[in-house]
Amino acid sequence: MPVIAIIIFSLQFLVAAHALKHGHGWNWVFLVLFVPIIGVLLYIYVIYLPTSKRGRKFSRTTGKLFRPQDPRSSLKGIIDKLDDSDSIEYRIGLAKKLIAEDLPHDALLIFHKSLLGENRTNPQLLQGLAEAYFMVGKFQNACNSLEKLIQTNPAFKSQEGHLLYARSLEKLAEYTKALEEYQILADYYNGAEAKYRYARLLNRLGKTGNAKNLFEKIIDENNGDPEFTQQRNKMWVEKAKTELQNTGRAS
Repeated sequence: MPVIAIIIFSLQFLVAAHALKHGHGWNWVFLVLFVPIIGVLLYIYVIYLPTSKRGRKFSRTTGKLFRPQDPRSSLKGIIDKLDDSDSIEYRIGLAKKLIAEDLPHDALLIFHKSLLGENRTNPQLLQGLAEAYFMVGKFQNACNSLEKLIQTNPAFKSQEGHLLYARSLEKLAEYTKALEEYQILADYYNGAEAKYRYARLLNRLGKTGNAKNLFEKIIDENNGDPEFTQQRNKMWVEKAKTELQNTGRAS
């Protein structure tokens, strides 16, 4: 192997190792590996030797291209660029991404901007608004949003919205109403979560026998379910087993 090739290969290795060690991102590594000479020189100039005024200025302008991007900050930046022409579907999708990134306050901004005019009773917007309110601990607001949804869209059905309503009532210590909603959900909800939350509240309110029966039902039904359903319900089944063991010890 020619000496020049060995030198280039060694520089690639050293620079790539430096980039990974110091958290400068995989984009630099790829640049160094696939564009050897230019990549190495650029890395040294922008990252390794940013001492001169020119180097610092160049680092500020080009370093952004190679720095790992925070998806949360990117999503937040999009909010300021929302336009009246953006579709409701786009806004709902963006708000859901914000919720998934644990940015419910920003999601609330989108929902409030969107619940205007002909969209003021849009069921998906109202349900999303309730979810964001729930995440920030405003459980009464969540209930109000879902009750408005029910009143203005009586034909709209959503098991997730129904579960969110029951959970909001529980958070508000409206246990009688919450139990009623959980009981209805337990009969039709697709999954073990509703039954688990119902049983847990029963247990919490001292109705140990009913709770124990429901925990056992969750486990028994899961044993007869297909494998993909068992995987989906795994977390709730494990929680039910733990609750059942604790209930047994307490009794």
